Amino acid sequence: MLKERLAAVKAVLAKGIPTRKLLASTLCIGCATALMFGGKASAAADNAPAAPDSAPVWTVTMIQSYNKAVTAYNRQDWATAKNEFRDVISRQDNIVDFYLGLLNTCMHSGEWDQVVFAAEKLGTLDPVLKNQVAFDYGMALYKLNRYAEAVPVLKRALTVADQPIPPPYHPTIKDEQLVAISNPGANTPVPYVPPVAVDKPPPVIPRVKLDPEQYLTFEQAIKSESIVLATYEGYEKGDIHFNNPPISQWHITKILKGPPLNARFPLRYEFHDLVNKAMPAGWKFDEAKMMPKKGSDWIIFIEFASAKNGAFETYQGSYGRQPATEDNLNDLYARMDAHNMREQLNE
Repeated sequence: MLKERLAAVKAVLAKGIPTRKLLASTLCIGCATALMFGGKASAAADNAPAAPDSAPVWTVTMIQSYNKAVTAYNRQDWATAKNEFRDVISRQDNIVDFYLGLLNTCMHSGEWDQVVFAAEKLGTLDPVLKNQVAFDYGMALYKLNRYAEAVPVLKRALTVADQPIPPPYHPTIKDEQLVAISNPGANTPVPYVPPVAVDKPPPVIPRVKLDPEQYLTFEQAIKSESIVLATYEGYEKGDIHFNNPPISQWHITKILKGPPLNARFPLRYEFHDLVNKAMPAGWKFDEAKMMPKKGSDWIIFIEFASAKNGAFETYQGSYGRQPATEDNLNDLYARMDAHNMREQLNE
């Protein structure tokens, strides 16, 4: 079969400059490698082994760009692969791998001018590759209607058709930690050595430390996840102590901040804030003195809008409950405006 195909190519070339129709039927791009080697139909350069580079200088940036091209090639993303191979060629124009990648990519995408460019450059970089890519080079010239140039190149391809079939072209990712150096007559990869790290303590970011009493302000309380106006309805009687407060019942009249909550919600009724935790001497629970009047209106700052152990918890304990007086409401709205919370108030 190989002899018959070679004879067919010779017959075509014997006619001189062929017509497009004759070459299209005899030298179709899908048969390129089959005509040369009697193997599977693929680009001849796909079978070209990598030749030694001509004093290349690899850099980490170039390896990264090359790896992008290889990844795109293996995904058959020809447009991206071509652009990345052209990018690395613009950085270093004497590395064989770059031109092999460009040639194979553009044989697949049918960008014949790029195939010609890559093949001609490979011919100057490595005489062995000049013959191995001759068939692709000739086919690209034919596709560009450059028949007079294609004929001698295809004839040269016939002279190497009986050479052993090189392995298929399969580009692989290169290790970024290996960077080649350029020495006269040498191309020796050496490990990439990163700069020696100097042990320095991490920068200290100064934190503003508030005086404990500063936490007990509206300016800090409005950072709570939820703020509501609510009416007090009562509490659950039981074993009540300074550090075991009752669960009180409330009815929300307006949500000023935070997610939607049920209109009626339970609230742990703390008897102290989280700054002044000491129990006063002789403390004893007295409903009349310690619990609000039923039906009274309050501002409730809920630190986290999720119940804990069956009840919501207020910001900084008892401070999170503030009477809904005119002064308190005006102060609250002014501070929320200053922090661009008015949008939530209008919802």
